[in-house]
Amino acid sequence: MAANAGAQRSCPWCGGTDMETVQRGYAGKTDENDQYSRCRTCGKTTWEMVSKTAQEVRLGRYEPGKSFTERGDRYLIKRVLKVGFNEYLLYLKPQPLRENPR
Repeated sequence: MAANAGAQRSCPWCGGTDMETVQRGYAGKTDENDQYSRCRTCGKTTWEMVSKTAQEVRLGRYEPGKSFTERGDRYLIKRVLKVGFNEYLLYLKPQPLRENPR
């Protein structure tokens, strides 16, 4: 059993909990390159893992701890993993802009 099997996902953008998750994979229900969740409350997509080619990784200089923008939203790169001859996975953490509490 997974460590966070009972944990419910919440949208980092609006805080809603009505989330749909699309797993990365080439077999089964999906043939997606990337993994993401979509909030049914606000409609935003949160990218969890995106696939990049070796050339994109070299040109983008992607490395853990750096900021990354995917389809207009800001993320922090948590991990870069080489998974094939010409494929890397970027594990992302959303960095939503918060309003000043003042």
